[in-house]
Amino acid sequence: MFKKLIRLLGVAALLLVIIVAAGLRQAWFFWIDGVPADDSTEVVVEEGTGFSALAEQLEEDDLVHSAFWFKVLSYLHGAASDLKAGSYVIETGASYSDLINLLVDGTVGDDQAITIPEGYTEDQIAELVVEKFAITRAEWDAFGNGMEGYLFPDTYRFFVDATAQDIVTEMRALFDMKVDGLTPPDGYVEKDLVTIASIIEREVQVDDDMALVSDIIYKRLDAGMPLQMDSTVNYFTGKDTPSISFADRDIDHPYNTYLYAGLPPGPISNPGLSALQAAANPEPNDYYYFLTDDTGAVHYAETYDQHLANKAQYLD
Repeated sequence: MFKKLIRLLGVAALLLVIIVAAGLRQAWFFWIDGVPADDSTEVVVEEGTGFSALAEQLEEDDLVHSAFWFKVLSYLHGAASDLKAGSYVIETGASYSDLINLLVDGTVGDDQAITIPEGYTEDQIAELVVEKFAITRAEWDAFGNGMEGYLFPDTYRFFVDATAQDIVTEMRALFDMKVDGLTPPDGYVEKDLVTIASIIEREVQVDDDMALVSDIIYKRLDAGMPLQMDSTVNYFTGKDTPSISFADRDIDHPYNTYLYAGLPPGPISNPGLSALQAAANPEPNDYYYFLTDDTGAVHYAETYDQHLANKAQYLD
């Protein structure tokens, strides 16, 4: 009996050591070691995501070592019910407390959500920001001007007293994260890639079309052909029509790709990730022409005569 008791005590002691070791290991992870991400990482928490599902998502994204222990820490912080939907950038070296505070501060209290649609221009974004925040157009222009193409479209949450600089900085940071690893074809630079992506974003809607149109743009540029993109004309006229007028087409403007060969001076919109990826990875094809009808469908042509026939059938 005595020997059996000793064995039971030994097993209990061993279990206690294992539990203590596991606890110390988790304490190291959560209070000292911090978030395991090696680089700044974006996490998007969709509306309707439950607390347990969020913890599992963070583990899958390698932002926590253990979904279970993250839930324990959140309960200890009293924040389990406050971790809500949103788009967040987790900085390298953040602690788990930093992560929890970010997920809470981004959604709880005096905050404001703002959604930037893909393809919006800097001017359209400015109108949204001025409408939602206590920011004047002049304050926005001081930081937003010159950022066309680099304000990544997404849903953001900012404190209601956010400044124009806060908003522009966050949008540009997310853009830099999204384009990391995307490289333009040989002979082109990042500004070219962003400009091409911005045109693609305004011209077509489907990912497969974006990749095809990307190749058409590069082929026309390499051949010295004018791009003849209606979206670049709409950019300076402020219109949004699938087919521009003859009068608009003849306006002498540096963004008029009917009159001037090559790319326009800069981006014409703020493209989303699909358009940026298409600009970096064009899908080879035999087309040199395309048009988008008023339903959003894209019609391709290898020759100008075929293109004219498509215009007569789908636009005229």
